[in-house]
Order: sequence, then C-alpha cells, then structure tokens
Amino acid sequence: PRTFCPPQAGEQIPHAGQTFTIGRRLGGGAFGAVYECSDEWRNELVAKVVIPGDRTYEQVRDEWDRELTN
Repeated sequence: PRTFCPPQAGEQIPHAGQTFTIGRRLGGGAFGAVYECSDEWRNELVAKVVIPGDRTYEQVRDEWDRELTN
C-alpha cells in the first residue's frame, strides 16, 4: 500500500487544468490539514488536504462527501 505524504511548501499540484502552489501549513485536525495555496495568477487561496490515517479510501470518501454537503 502507498504511504500518505503531506504536501511540502513550494510543491506544485496540477488539478483541473490549473497548477496550484502549496504554501505553509495553517492548521488541521483529525480529518485533514489546511495549507496556504496560490494559483497560476497568484491568487491567495487555501487548500484542504484530507489525511487518511488508518481509514479506508471508502471511509475518507464518505466523510468528505458529508463535509461537502453540510
């Protein structure tokens, strides 16, 4: 199985045809962590990274679905 590695400051992540640059970690909890982030136009954003821990993919997906709909 693959091991989860959190993003590092300066790491570029492609998503949906754009590239996002990760900044410093702002905080987090049991479910995930929040990072400063910017897009290609240097807009200041945040990125929420789900941390799987010892949960299965299905458990993480279901928790994320619940968070998005609440």
